[in-house]
Amino acid sequence: MEKRRLCCRADQGVTLVETLVAVTILVVLLMVAVPAYKSIIEGNRRATYANQVLEDLTLARSEAIKRNRQVVVCASTSGTACSGTASDWTGGWIMYVDANGNGSLDAGETVLRAHGALKLPSGWSATHNVSPYTVPFRPTGDITGIGSTGFRICIMDSTNPCGSGIGSYSNVVATAAGRLRIESQ
Repeated sequence: MEKRRLCCRADQGVTLVETLVAVTILVVLLMVAVPAYKSIIEGNRRATYANQVLEDLTLARSEAIKRNRQVVVCASTSGTACSGTASDWTGGWIMYVDANGNGSLDAGETVLRAHGALKLPSGWSATHNVSPYTVPFRPTGDITGIGSTGFRICIMDSTNPCGSGIGSYSNVVATAAGRLRIESQ
């Protein structure tokens, strides 16, 4: 009988060596998983910001076609006027009906939507790569004044510029025909 008790007692616990091995394996797995998880989170953030820009550009295109008027999207920090020649869209943007087709927001023209500042992490930016930094959709749905190559609004961190082939970024891309898409790296 005593033999049985000794046998069973030894099977009821975990040794210190087994515990240390398990903790070591757990630490190694966490060291591998945490940076990969951080990369996934950053990629999702960039995609979210790019989708916000794409949503408003798509709406502007559809409003231009529906209203048979030019609809312009431009960077705006105030929510009531374009930020001039600003290429930085981090502070937000507005979409308005350009009733007279002159490319600027005049008194009496309707602001359809004002999007506030993007809540980008420190060191990130959202920049438009083509001057002028407005996106004017014609009543036909195409974009005026951007040339055949279109434009990009790039969401990136400051160490990895868009198109550099380094790091990760998301581009909202439009062609002169008004076709919109998101490219990510």
